[in-house]
Amino acid sequence: MRKKAINNVAARRRSQLKTRHQKVLGRQKQFFVFIKPSEDNFFNP
Repeated sequence: MRKKAINNVAARRRSQLKTRHQKVLGRQKQFFVFIKPSEDNFFNP
């Protein structure tokens, strides 16, 4: 029981880190598109 709870906490922490990382990556992507729009973003907004 206790081991399972520890695993749940670890999984929750991992998923939080993952979402935070995705947010940062998305922001960077928007930033780069803003600076130098690629042809894809030009033709398919």
